[in-house]
Amino acid sequence: MPAHTILRAAVVQLDYQPAASLAYPYLEEPALLNEGEQGIATLPPDLPNAETLQAFRSEVREAYHKAVLHRATSVLKKLNAIGVDIVVFPEYSIPASCLEEIGHAAGSAIVVAASHTVTSDTLGLCNDLFIQRKFM
Repeated sequence: MPAHTILRAAVVQLDYQPAASLAYPYLEEPALLNEGEQGIATLPPDLPNAETLQAFRSEVREAYHKAVLHRATSVLKKLNAIGVDIVVFPEYSIPASCLEEIGHAAGSAIVVAASHTVTSDTLGLCNDLFIQRKFM
């Protein structure tokens, strides 16, 4: 009789800002907006000091990227230590900009994250990560 193999899976629960551009780029907003509210990303580009506003939006996006990446890699480090095989992050919780670093932090685990961000802009990165993980 064959020996049974145990598959260890982890479903991660995170508090997060939606990492998607549905009605507007959520990751450029300094606060989570309620349905119907307009954020700074919807302001007209011809406002006085528009460059300052754009720089602020970029800072918000970069800070969010760093925070999510730190949290996700910390979780992956702990899960790698206990031998988890598959890690599933909540949909919309991981921006595509974090995928490469998360792929490296995954160790031997398979990570399911950021499938909502598979667009023509990110398809190459997603394919590269899939191929690297599948055939390592």
